[in-house]
Amino acid sequence: MRAFRGLRRISHVPVVDFGVFTLGNQSEKQRVSKAVFDAFRDIGFVTLVNHSIPPALMDKTFSASKQFFALQREQKNQYLWTSAESNRGYLGIGEEKLQNGIPDLKETFEIGNEKEQTFPNHWPKELVDFKSTMLEYFAAADSLHLDVLRAIAIGLELDQEYFTPLCDQNHQNLRLLHYPSCKRTEIAESGQKRAGEHTDYGTLTLLAQEDVGGLQAKRRDGEWIFVPPIQNAMVINVGDCMMRWSNDILVSTPHRVIQDPRIEVESIPSRYSIAFFCNPNKSTLIECLPNCSSSENPPKYKPINAFDYLVGRLNDTI
Repeated sequence: MRAFRGLRRISHVPVVDFGVFTLGNQSEKQRVSKAVFDAFRDIGFVTLVNHSIPPALMDKTFSASKQFFALQREQKNQYLWTSAESNRGYLGIGEEKLQNGIPDLKETFEIGNEKEQTFPNHWPKELVDFKSTMLEYFAAADSLHLDVLRAIAIGLELDQEYFTPLCDQNHQNLRLLHYPSCKRTEIAESGQKRAGEHTDYGTLTLLAQEDVGGLQAKRRDGEWIFVPPIQNAMVINVGDCMMRWSNDILVSTPHRVIQDPRIEVESIPSRYSIAFFCNPNKSTLIECLPNCSSSENPPKYKPINAFDYLVGRLNDTI
């Protein structure tokens, strides 16, 4: 097993210029890979600036998301989420319960691989450009996720394409999220939240935030730290599949969404975010990577099929 250095106790999520990874020389690529790997090891989160998704596309996708959530509830109900196997469609406010069965104060819309014929996407007929915008964002986010996997592979001293054939079949989910305006008193430390404490299930999550924050990540020592929005940046966090792959070297960090600490008014404004959940190919077996275990540190998890794992975790939240 590789001799990884000890953990740092950090007070904030690191911000990394990812443009250097895609455009720099090999030395610069190594430096960025180390910074990304260290962030995922220490806190499980990193904020990337100068990544490959154009700001104009991010703005256009947020605009389309707001148009969908502005539809009447009866209209949105035409596109309901039906099963964990499909994982597509609309979930209303309070229908997802991420922590202790307490309904979350949010509504969501899920989009999967458009080429998947068994479970087709639900495209709102009321919104002319919605489909083309979401498919453009889906492709751009998928490309970025493969680059981040390359950085992780380099950090783990694997071939940079190690994860590519295991994660290149677009088994991702694009999730639009809307957290409606609510009273500060509705978001309590011990009760209801905009999104309850949870980990993500796949390899990585790419999260775009607008100017209203509220995302918190839980350090390994149990302390919560906010992950503030940065214009045009992308927050990336490790999911459970990557943690299992790395034998807990990379951490799938619990996180939640509460009130933005910068906002002191009693009525908390609406919040919009866009999550891109990255998953291994459906047939991929998630088992300890070859250089992440030893006789002193044996594999902590039994091998499991990626799709079976993801479906099981999704079923637990509805």
